[in-house]
Amino acid sequence: MITNLIVGFVFFIFGIVRLSASVQKGLSGRLRMLIEKSVSKPWMGVVIGILVTIVVHSSSATTVLTIAFVNAGIITFFNALGIIFGANIGTTITAQLVAFNIIKYAPHLLVIGFFVWFFTKGKKKDFGEIIFYFGVIFYGLSLIKYGVEPLTKDPSFIHMLTVFENPILGILAAAIFTGIIQSSGVTSSIVVVLGMGGVISLNAAIPLVLGANIGTTVTALIASAGTSLNARRSALAHFFFNVIGVCLFLPFLGSFTHLIASITPDLGKEIALAHTMFNVINVIIFLIFIKWFYLLIKKILPGKERIVRFNPRFINKKFAEDPFGIELASKEVIREAELSLAMLKAANDITRFKKKSEVSFVENTELVVDNLQKEITTFLSSLSRIALTKKDASKLTALMGLVNDIERVADHADNIKNLGLYTIDEKINFSESAIKDIDRIYKLVKNNFSDGIALIKKYDKEIAAEIIEREEKVDELVKFAQEGHIMRLKKGLCNPLAATIFTDLLNNLERVSDHSVNIVEWVESYSVENSR
Repeated sequence: MITNLIVGFVFFIFGIVRLSASVQKGLSGRLRMLIEKSVSKPWMGVVIGILVTIVVHSSSATTVLTIAFVNAGIITFFNALGIIFGANIGTTITAQLVAFNIIKYAPHLLVIGFFVWFFTKGKKKDFGEIIFYFGVIFYGLSLIKYGVEPLTKDPSFIHMLTVFENPILGILAAAIFTGIIQSSGVTSSIVVVLGMGGVISLNAAIPLVLGANIGTTVTALIASAGTSLNARRSALAHFFFNVIGVCLFLPFLGSFTHLIASITPDLGKEIALAHTMFNVINVIIFLIFIKWFYLLIKKILPGKERIVRFNPRFINKKFAEDPFGIELASKEVIREAELSLAMLKAANDITRFKKKSEVSFVENTELVVDNLQKEITTFLSSLSRIALTKKDASKLTALMGLVNDIERVADHADNIKNLGLYTIDEKINFSESAIKDIDRIYKLVKNNFSDGIALIKKYDKEIAAEIIEREEKVDELVKFAQEGHIMRLKKGLCNPLAATIFTDLLNNLERVSDHSVNIVEWVESYSVENSR
């Protein structure tokens, strides 16, 4: 009995984790596009939340994925609310599968999924993998069912279950249990199996199901630690959605129980239905008051969030075959550069001033810059296939180069962030001489890249000359700093770990300055030539 329960739980959780990974791997681009385009209205977000949760078989996975999208700036906190609401409805599918004994098809799904996964290629292979892990989840649920069934004949266990007819005790017990195992699907499935065995009353089962809804929010709360303000708000909204919903239901629990009992005589199906109906009613209520709920969460977690738009702001497919697209692409490149500069500044704050709060900004903005590089390159590739003037053609070529150099600056900023994070975690401090060297070089590098952005906006011969002159100064200072660093090491004035970080830091700063010179060359390639 215990073995079946433990093994079933392992299979169930393993199946959910692998299914979520498989779905995100095979459908990540489509999923992101679907979520981004479909959450403009809360009710559309609810539909997406239901569908995604049914596919990945876990409201926790959907909520964590949603938090990741909010954290990356793909969707706003307000838009995330609908998805979170919908995830709570979607997760009730697990209890329904057990109640209607759909899990008996686990062997069929395992066999079909295995053969499609291992003996096909491309999309069919990905589809086979998804089917296989559905089978693993169903098999885990069936083992849990078989593990619980012997308990239905244990008088002491049956007597213990009557305790949960006290709604408060039932809710608390299920919330704690679900919080530990981090799966409301397992909790609700066990309750359904107990109902099917006739060993638990509907009065005791419904509080347990309600408690499972609260317990499942633990996963999202844990996942939100260290993320952006809006991501933490999303996790908190998930928690309050379920807690407030349960509190609203408590006064009407008796009437709700009578309503469910009047629909079907099958206790297992009654429990599954109660789980679904609670979440559907809860979602309807929260959709009506969504703006007030949104303001409540913002009141609890106040503050301003730096929102970085994930997708391009200026370019779109409408201008992919129009020469005017060159100017739009230029604006998008400038935006990419300004984001990279913001990353560089934040990374320096982490390294020099131990501002760990800037880490999520750098990491999220790096994702945005990577996406912009891909989107701008694709857009410029489309423009390259149409008839362009010599001036536009040379600018297009330069923009292609600029996009890559700017993205590399973002990469170096991310490297600097990692170095800074390491010094914070390992409590590494630089010597006063090293700090002076870093500050002097950083100032020159930052000014160089900042002037490079100004050059993209409007070419200026004097600014171009200053960048090149400054780059030579950076090279000299880096060489001087490294020589001084070696002397400090020999005299034992420097922590060897700090020495390694110091060298890597200077190398990354120097490379940023090199890319600033590349920007000068790219801009001059079309500005100087076109001025002749």
